[in-house]
Amino acid sequence: MAEQGSRLLTLAPVEVVTPGTAVQLPTVGQSSTAKTVFLQALSTNEEPVVIGDEKVKAEVGAHGSGKQRGIELAAKATVSIEVIDSATIWVDARKAKDGVAVTVLCA
Repeated sequence: MAEQGSRLLTLAPVEVVTPGTAVQLPTVGQSSTAKTVFLQALSTNEEPVVIGDEKVKAEVGAHGSGKQRGIELAAKATVSIEVIDSATIWVDARKAKDGVAVTVLCA
């Protein structure tokens, strides 16, 4: 349950334009501090997307190998991450226009 004074922000979906080129999530602005970021792989994704830091890679390969870095999400899969700034999260994809829906719980 959200703490009193918390609010949810639903951001525009974040789509990868060029596979292999990670996209940074937007920050929620100076007036709000992110507490938890909820990411759901878009239902229209043709391939899994991978989330992580600025070094995230969605290339096919085992997690932690030089080919893939980050957490892989199949279409409709959801993950929540506790962070202070949503812009510390990046997403990469193997197919153009695959991406994630983003909802942020703010303080």
